[in-house]
Amino acid sequence: MHAAEEMIKEKEVKVIIGTHTWQEAALVADVAKEAQVPVISFAAPAITPPQMPIRWPFLIQMAKNGSEEIKCIADIVHAYGWQRVVAIYEDEPYGGDSGKLELLSEALQNVGSEIEHRLILPPFSFLPDPERVVQEELDKLLIKYNLGFLSFFSHR
Repeated sequence: MHAAEEMIKEKEVKVIIGTHTWQEAALVADVAKEAQVPVISFAAPAITPPQMPIRWPFLIQMAKNGSEEIKCIADIVHAYGWQRVVAIYEDEPYGGDSGKLELLSEALQNVGSEIEHRLILPPFSFLPDPERVVQEELDKLLIKYNLGFLSFFSHR
């Protein structure tokens, strides 16, 4: 949550893409609501709350189909005019990223963009303090890059 707040306040992000759990989406949407920053989530609640559009007007739920999600991300990158992005993702504990990064790279090329840097974080389940690790890595990236940031994290 701290990372979302920092990116909204200090880096003035225009959109947050990539929350995977419903709990994460709801928490980030609460933070982003004040700043009117859209949150694009790949998660959905088991039952859609009837007041969801009122409570989280800037929360956008995406299709669960991975290739559709990737195409949508590329379209958003294109809409913002980002030609280069940093992809941030969690290494899966049992290997592989399910081909998402290759799909993303291809989709970005189709809209005239590219992944300039990839930050692979260790599996969160293996870290004693994953929030600290993510914060430290984000701080390094924010100093080095002035690009769009895309994140893919586990569905845990």
